Amino acid sequence: MISRENGRASVVCITGKSLAMLLEKPFSGLKGECQMNKHTGKGKSSKPHGLPHLRNLRQRKGLSLGQLADLTGIRRNTISHLEDGRVDPQPYHVRLLARVLEVPQFDLVS
Repeated sequence: MISRENGRASVVCITGKSLAMLLEKPFSGLKGECQMNKHTGKGKSSKPHGLPHLRNLRQRKGLSLGQLADLTGIRRNTISHLEDGRVDPQPYHVRLLARVLEVPQFDLVS
């Protein structure tokens, strides 16, 4: 939602909490109440990352990280990071890996 104060436009994001506040407070009272959620710790987040079944599927095919990297064109480190959950896959990662491992894309992400 965009509000106008003093002739300047400002963006106000609406979350469940701020929507409840919007219903209780005047519109101008929302200024500065919506903040971006920041990941402050180095601990694991509750959202699963990476491709949880990639290592298992790769090993079933009898492929090493290097061999899978050569077959897909994806860097070895990227594949390792996808297996460990340190990075989230791009859609083209999922397509390439599924094609080379001869599995449905859904098997990699579920």
